[in-house]
Amino acid sequence: MLAFYRLLGRLFYAVAQVDGVIREEEFKAVKAAVWEEWLDFDETFDAFGSDSAFQIEFVFDFLYENDRKVENVLHELKEAKRMNPSLFTENLKKRIINSSAKIASAVAGTNKSELVFLSELEQALK
Repeated sequence: MLAFYRLLGRLFYAVAQVDGVIREEEFKAVKAAVWEEWLDFDETFDAFGSDSAFQIEFVFDFLYENDRKVENVLHELKEAKRMNPSLFTENLKKRIINSSAKIASAVAGTNKSELVFLSELEQALK
């Protein structure tokens, strides 16, 4: 599950960076998504005893602090879905889409580039 949560961190970072600027509201939306959507998803913990879902925030922050670009994350998501089909329930897909939509709309609604990315995300999860 740690690898899955790290993938979500990259995915949510890609949502935030798709328009070229990552704003404070998007950081807050990621943190809110972790607390509202992901902490209760499963009961896995990292080596330090923290809920594995916090890997989402850790990866998002790391990518931002190191000014990284995230590419091919939708391909990675498709591959994870192919390798772990039982994990990708309708509930999980809904959580991913809801969290991504909240991040995309955190700053003055959802713009065109975010809408395109969200549409591609939905296609990747089908």
